Amino acid sequence: MRRLKWVSIFLCGWILFWCNFPVIGAGERPTTLQADYSVIGHSYYNSLFKEGQYVCQTYEEWLNRFDGHFNIGLSPEQKQQIQDILSNDSHDIAIIAMGTQPSGGYSIVIDDAKVQNEELVLNYKYLSPAPDELATMALTQPVIIFKVSTRFNNIKFQQVID
Repeated sequence: MRRLKWVSIFLCGWILFWCNFPVIGAGERPTTLQADYSVIGHSYYNSLFKEGQYVCQTYEEWLNRFDGHFNIGLSPEQKQQIQDILSNDSHDIAIIAMGTQPSGGYSIVIDDAKVQNEELVLNYKYLSPAPDELATMALTQPVIIFKVSTRFNNIKFQQVID
């Protein structure tokens, strides 16, 4: 009886151990990996008035669609960094715009970036000023611009709400 107990424990452990390895010929399991990204900058005074998420893959696209919106919000160094990134065909620039806000104190943060089934999933949060926080009484358009270190066919943006 005692031997049967130890044999069953051994077999259960062996089965659990080997079930964690992929079986040859079986379909691949969905995987989730952390994605590599780096924030280029934040802008609060630009002309991206509408809330939205954008992906830019070429410098020509940047010049035609986005550059004019950031005449005030980005430094010349940041604009040069964007040009250098987009000149390399293996990186994307992602932009999340919060839209026009009634005052200062609003911002956007990337909560998490992960690769899931060959798709980049970007989780982000909108942050608002605390009710008792002093804030600039001017319209702002919070934007975050960041480099995605690998080019993806599909980038999915998900807003995280606390």
